[in-house]
Amino acid sequence: MRNLAALVRSLTERVVDFSTLAVQNRIQAELVRMAREAGVERNQSVISPVPRHADIASRVATNREAVARELNRLAREGLVERRRGALALLDVARMVEMVDKVRSD
Repeated sequence: MRNLAALVRSLTERVVDFSTLAVQNRIQAELVRMAREAGVERNQSVISPVPRHADIASRVATNREAVARELNRLAREGLVERRRGALALLDVARMVEMVDKVRSD
């Protein structure tokens, strides 16, 4: 029952994200989900192997170009970094804050 409840919560969150968040925020939310699955230590997470842009795009109902633009923007802001065979989220708390701010508006 706990697993089922967790699955329902997760799917409900995704439905709300699809209907209320802009593309950039959906990408950020998906990166946060992936980071949590990979494990967060000291406010950082390493997603390995590097998720393909097309895979992220299909998970958030957009195109790979939008994912590339958002990842580049996040890299310029110092929030993500591409490493050998991995994508590092350098400030998970700030990413969560960015998504939560839009969700609450």
